[in-house]
Parts: sequence; structure tokens; C-alpha cells
Amino acid sequence: TPDTRDLSCPKLRVYESSQHNPPVLLNSKTLSQDVSLLNSAELLSISTDDKQDVHLLSYGIGSFISCLTARYQLAYLLAVRDKLGERCTQCCIYDPVFSDHEKLVLGLYNCQVMADNEEGKHKCIVPTVAFLPHCGKALYNNLLWRNLATDKSEGLAQLVLIGNSFSNMLERTP
Repeated sequence: TPDTRDLSCPKLRVYESSQHNPPVLLNSKTLSQDVSLLNSAELLSISTDDKQDVHLLSYGIGSFISCLTARYQLAYLLAVRDKLGERCTQCCIYDPVFSDHEKLVLGLYNCQVMADNEEGKHKCIVPTVAFLPHCGKALYNNLLWRNLATDKSEGLAQLVLIGNSFSNMLERTP
């Protein structure tokens, strides 16, 4: 069983060490622009009350122990969560490739690892930022389909997606 208190492995310290020595990722113009958009009350269809809860949802980050890209994706997710501050009351994450050790580490970062594979069928009842880096069309389709609603207090009106370009997905569809 891995010792969850020992995060001395450099592979697991991407985000933690960035708090002392921020890498380009966390100071990037892209992250600043993304967070500015996420903080926009109009974009999230919420009141201007900064106390409105925001949930963060992520599918498909990958194994951050074995993959550098996955570590950067996790660092990005955690940076967005931190930039949202106290408004981000929940950070749920799922990837079927997560090892038990990765799940324990995610718990240390206050990320709730979903026990079951929702297959992207997450219902957004509060403003939700969904981060789906490099996920397939099926996950996007399921998330969008599940949130089709006529009531503006839930569904697509509560969803902000960060992920693949829809235009690129369409271009690659035979």
C-alpha cells in the first residue's frame, strides 16, 4: 500500500511544487484567460454573488504517475480550481486508468474520485466547469445529451466545457 503522506516522488509533485516555483503553465496567458472567462457571471449564468457554488468535473486526465501530459493536465485542473477559490465547492474526477495510489493522491488534493464510471452522463444542477482533455466524442456527447434541459436553472445553462475543439472533432468525423 502506498504511503499517501509521502509525495516526495517528483512525478507526483507537479502542482505542489508549482506553488513555490510556478511553471509556465500556471502563469500562462491561456490559464489567465480561461479563469477570467470562468469567473464571468454571464458565462456561468449565475448571479454576480461571488459566493455561488461552482463544481469542477474532469474526465480523462490519464495516469499522472506514468504520463507527463497527464501531470500537466492535473496541474491545470488544480490551478483552475485554486483560481476559482472558495466558489469551487466540489472537484470530481474520473478516469478508469487511475491506480489506487493515484486515487489516494487525488484525495490528498481534495479531489473526489468518482467510484462509478458515469460515462460522461453527469447532470449539472449548479454551475459546473467540465474539463475533458483529449476525450472522445462519446464522452462529450453523453455530457451534452444528459444536460439538455428547457429549465435554465440546470443543464447546459450551467455547463462550461474546457476541452477539444468541436470544429476539429467534426472535421475528423468520416
